[in-house]
Amino acid sequence: MDTRLRREFLRRMSTFGAAGTLGGIADAAQGGGADSTATWPVSEAERSAAVAPVNLQFTPGDIRRYGADPTGTRDSTQAFVDANAMGNRGGGPIRIPAGKYKYAPSSRLDIAVSWLGDGAHSTFILCDTAKYSGEFFRMVSSTTLSEVLISAVGAPKVGTGLRLAPVDAGQFTGQVRLTRVWVFGFNYNIQCDNNFEATFDQVRCESGNEGFYCAPESGEGNGYCTTHVHLNCYYGLNARNVLYSPGMRQAFRSITFLGGAIEGASGGSCQSSFTRCSPLKFVQIYLEAAPKIPALVLNDCMASIDGAYLNGTGGIHVGANSRVDLRHIVTTTATDVFSGGDGTQQVTMQDCAWPASGNVLKAASLSLRNSSINGSVYRDCTPEISSLGETRFSRQTTLVAANAAQDVYRFLDVAGEVCGGSVSGRFEIIARDKGDGSNQAVYEYWLGSASGGPNHASLVLLRRLVRGTDVGASADPLSLFGDGDRGGVKLQFAKTSGISQVIVDVLFNGITTAK
Repeated sequence: MDTRLRREFLRRMSTFGAAGTLGGIADAAQGGGADSTATWPVSEAERSAAVAPVNLQFTPGDIRRYGADPTGTRDSTQAFVDANAMGNRGGGPIRIPAGKYKYAPSSRLDIAVSWLGDGAHSTFILCDTAKYSGEFFRMVSSTTLSEVLISAVGAPKVGTGLRLAPVDAGQFTGQVRLTRVWVFGFNYNIQCDNNFEATFDQVRCESGNEGFYCAPESGEGNGYCTTHVHLNCYYGLNARNVLYSPGMRQAFRSITFLGGAIEGASGGSCQSSFTRCSPLKFVQIYLEAAPKIPALVLNDCMASIDGAYLNGTGGIHVGANSRVDLRHIVTTTATDVFSGGDGTQQVTMQDCAWPASGNVLKAASLSLRNSSINGSVYRDCTPEISSLGETRFSRQTTLVAANAAQDVYRFLDVAGEVCGGSVSGRFEIIARDKGDGSNQAVYEYWLGSASGGPNHASLVLLRRLVRGTDVGASADPLSLFGDGDRGGVKLQFAKTSGISQVIVDVLFNGITTAK
């Protein structure tokens, strides 16, 4: 313990007695309150940084020691500059007690030492964007920033509130952590470049143009970050809430969003956009508001979403060359649709619930397990040709129990999607004994419709062929009028000795064209 601190500790012990000991210790450790008579000498770090403290009652590193005004009456810019310079000279972390601090720099401030506030509800750094429109703060090396709110005041949505980037573009920032840091109202609230490992814990970005923006420059720089982790963060009410767009593939070891929310974007493109991000993982993410634009846009990504709640968004859009694994996704409005595709996507859905219409996707492969989409429920479906909206599923396999009525297949809102267009193709059902595949019944239908209206699609049975032992199935077309305007076939299984389970393969080769 410092000799002066020990002397002050003993003095307060004798002054306050047992009842006041804890309060005295706390005041001594924090540099004393308004009635404190203790003074703290100029430190070696302050001498090295050529910093002259203004109020020696506060410990080195306390922003008030260098003239900061927590009432917001006076400008505190120089106090931040001096405290940071002292910290960079080995003086330890910077403490920013509760208060409102005016900050109007003429250039950015590089942070290489930890800053600690008293909470984002209590410590406010008010950045004057009318006087300065560049970067306000840049974290340049391994360090932490905690418990502060950085807000733009003055000109709206200009400048960069906080940037994570090295001074030398060819280097990395090291291990950086933001904990309960809120950044509001800038053109770029938080911007990231070449980072090694960055953790964002309960971070909030609001009311800016770009909420969280990461596009590592690859000119002079490395062009990538290794690891980003977002823990229960809130990115909302920006023109665009999140953007990841590195200039090169494999730019990240991983990007993870665990909990938190992305919502309420006010721009016209999307709420969040991810390009060339592999691997990308979301766990229990909440997506809300902005129904006219997608909540997530994935392009050239390898992504997994395990748990997502969509409420009043424009859904999830899967772009080119993306591999996406979707699990436990719940949608609550008709606009939360699944869309995208150019035939290069690989998509797996498990335990997902999408709206009853409006989902359109062209993919190289699509697997559905215990999921509903466009009004139909799929227990296990792996189409050979996968497209919602144009080319129909070519294969669906279902394992059903015999001796019971079983609706094994429905078209995906054929009438509703055609809407005056046309649909045609051959539709085949094969019901086969699980124990002996040579026992089977084959039903071949022709599905066709005229272009005169949505209820003109019809199924015509061309033939029924039995091989081996009849599995006891009978197939009947479902009326478009009697089944909610959906086409399909219902299988009825009679009791058949020795056959307990039937595997049903449904194949369709055809095209629909919606007008």
